[in-house]
Amino acid sequence: MIRRNTVSILLTIALCQGALAFRAAADDTSALTVHLDGVTGDGPVYIGLYASAETFLDDSASAYQLRVAAGVTEVELPDFAAGLYAFAAYEDRNGNAALDTGLFGAPSEPYAFSKNARPMFGVPKFSACAIMLEPGDSVTLKLR
Repeated sequence: MIRRNTVSILLTIALCQGALAFRAAADDTSALTVHLDGVTGDGPVYIGLYASAETFLDDSASAYQLRVAAGVTEVELPDFAAGLYAFAAYEDRNGNAALDTGLFGAPSEPYAFSKNARPMFGVPKFSACAIMLEPGDSVTLKLR
């Protein structure tokens, strides 16, 4: 009888410790700071944060979608959870809420991707921009 109770108590303790560890991991969120370098202040900056290759550059599926007022060079993303993410940002100089492009589709407004990804043609892949982030980290996006 004592042996069965001991096993039962040890099993209960183990389950409680596992549940507490899981809860601590789930509650491990805080702000992520994003620094915007190269902002001219000529318009708002749109920032998208993407959590997978499937959702990369799909604004309707971004983890965060922010419109930052003209001239702002630092923002915080609240309730940020650790993970692999990729950023895309652009400064909307003419206020049309879209990244304008010129001849051959090259952007005519300042833009940036995480890890300063700059492919020769087209947009970079998620894997070229993805970075592992933890709550409390900071990221710098260099708009060009």
